[in-house]
Amino acid sequence: MKAFLQHDDNGLFYQEGNHWVENPAEALAFATEQEATQFRDARHAGPSHPVRRLDPRLLERLRGRAPGGYQVGE
Repeated sequence: MKAFLQHDDNGLFYQEGNHWVENPAEALAFATEQEATQFRDARHAGPSHPVRRLDPRLLERLRGRAPGGYQVGE
């Protein structure tokens, strides 16, 4: 799981330099929600809140496989 900052009003994800994107795969990812909160508070990253999501890169790998074709540990 990764943590992202999601804008309170429009639901976009924080990328960099107060730029917001729709796709979490393009957003800045944090290891924990606490890390995302600390970053938000230090950088004044708009009205936002941390959210946890599966890593978008992992989701792309899983989508490319046939149903039931997952490996142990994924």
